[in-house]
Amino acid sequence: MPRAFTAMFDIVQNNSTRFDCKVSAYMLELYNDQLQDLLAGQAGDGASATQTQSQSSQPHGPARRVEIKRNKKGVVFAQGAETRQASSAQELLALFQQACANRHIASTKMNSASSRSHLIMGIMVESRNLTNGSVSCGKLSLVDLAGSERAAKTGAKDHQLK
Repeated sequence: MPRAFTAMFDIVQNNSTRFDCKVSAYMLELYNDQLQDLLAGQAGDGASATQTQSQSSQPHGPARRVEIKRNKKGVVFAQGAETRQASSAQELLALFQQACANRHIASTKMNSASSRSHLIMGIMVESRNLTNGSVSCGKLSLVDLAGSERAAKTGAKDHQLK
């Protein structure tokens, strides 16, 4: 991830005389068929509530309803997800790390901090041409799928297998 973030902001910086760019991101977790906003209710407070072994509470209080939708141009977006601005690769990485701290994890025989969920990160870039004022938008979706190890090898059981 850090290389992708750095490369993105290198491009933004290299074109800063011709384009004004704004970068924003959201991060979601798909856990037990429910979408959860990993940035909701966190204004950089550093709070973390990861799950271990048999714990299964909501990581950040009351869940905000997030739905996956398509806009008129066919671009997929997360309606209701909290979107944060980032002005550097370091800020984007800090958002990523903050959200990852809120993922559901559990200890297994194969991994002491095994991800129990799918992670979806949407990075949106809006650029305005400084010469003619035209605006272009792009989106990069980064997805980390939860492991699919054999239950017998991992020792996962009960809610960990969902």
